[in-house]
Amino acid sequence: MSNLHTVILDGSLSEDVISEPILILLSEVLRQCGAGKVKTFKLRNIRLNHCIGCFDCWLKTPGQCVHNKDKGAEILQAILNSDRVVLFTPIVFGGYSSELKKVIDRLLPTVLPFFKKAHGETHHPPRYPDFPHIIGIGVHPAPDKDLSECFKALVGRNALNLPPSHYCAEVINSTKDSPKELRERFHALLSRTDKPPLSTELNAIFQNITPTVTAPTRNQRVLLITGSQKSNNISTSSVLGGYLIKKFKKQNFETESVNLQGALNDKQQRHLCLAVDRADTVLLASPLYFDSLPFLVTKAFEVIASHRKNVTNGRPKIFLAVINNGLPESYQNTVAFAICRNFALESGMLWAGGLAMGTGEGLISGKSPAGLKGFGSFKRPPLFYVLKALKMTASAVAKGYPVPEQAVQLIAKRPVPFISWDSWRTYVIKTSKRLLEEEAVKNGLRVEEMFKRPYKKNK
Repeated sequence: MSNLHTVILDGSLSEDVISEPILILLSEVLRQCGAGKVKTFKLRNIRLNHCIGCFDCWLKTPGQCVHNKDKGAEILQAILNSDRVVLFTPIVFGGYSSELKKVIDRLLPTVLPFFKKAHGETHHPPRYPDFPHIIGIGVHPAPDKDLSECFKALVGRNALNLPPSHYCAEVINSTKDSPKELRERFHALLSRTDKPPLSTELNAIFQNITPTVTAPTRNQRVLLITGSQKSNNISTSSVLGGYLIKKFKKQNFETESVNLQGALNDKQQRHLCLAVDRADTVLLASPLYFDSLPFLVTKAFEVIASHRKNVTNGRPKIFLAVINNGLPESYQNTVAFAICRNFALESGMLWAGGLAMGTGEGLISGKSPAGLKGFGSFKRPPLFYVLKALKMTASAVAKGYPVPEQAVQLIAKRPVPFISWDSWRTYVIKTSKRLLEEEAVKNGLRVEEMFKRPYKKNK
């Protein structure tokens, strides 16, 4: 274990005063174990733009982010030249802090745009032949089983998408774990490799994502929060969320919409919190970014939860989510839904469940689900099942009920009947490869240039 170069990504928030002593202790253990160079990035002090979902790092400047004037490239270069990367963070709703999530989202250039079968699932192939050992350390003053399992599962799912990396994860109780206990746990952690959670383990871990809405609640005003980080207003999330809002309007509901695109400055944060205060139902429509919610949604959750701690006379609100990902399997959204549920409970809202959709970008990509064209304007199968699931959800939630299980199962199914699941996945893998290559060529790239590795490994 000696002479291993380590990068620590410190995701502590500005108001966090309990994490610093734990991080100092971790650094001491690293030195005691003979670590080589240790580089710590205190992310809250670093100017870093968030991923805007433009996919230029795949289709225009392979392996390089469009934000080339901030610290992102330096951080990525350091990670790729390390043996271990420590994801150090307060546990926020079972996931990472917004500061750390911003960096995780910026790891997109380390994977290729294509899909491959791995571990019985669909994942992106790695751009580089190896990735450092991932060590996830989550800090919380009172971590329960749900928060702990959610955090560990998130680190494990990230490791699956950054192959061929290994990982281990630990949850630290900042109010109970003594320095002696922490040293022992850190020593054990540095020599441990955990088994990543696959679909079967995810189902077992997250049995408690069930809705907490058990009876009809008063419902007159609906707020849509669109969590896409794209720099324009057209996204799969805006299409799915917009369709639901139209259904609420037809039932004479008052509706309001907030798009999280941008930086969430003080003015935008106040506008968001006031909109939540006015709503009876809060609906999140969001994409999946690296097995979790994107940075802007994570930041919005932190802002809303902090605001609602000071709301003492607010009436009960319903919270639900519609999350789409680009992979065929809808269960890849499981960790994100667990985070949504934890956020709802910590914010004093009733969790109404949600809809998980796979191949969202390929099937919809900003176009109406009623049409027959998706990504690259290729002809897609009819999405009648998606429309039906959205209609059923709007009808149930309008009456104050949770998202119907029938709608959950409906939107998660494969869009082409009478073929096997494996055949559908193979079709998605092959079709997306062809369409992505065509898009890159349109941008003046040769197909072989899509595999560039611009960050030199110095080790």
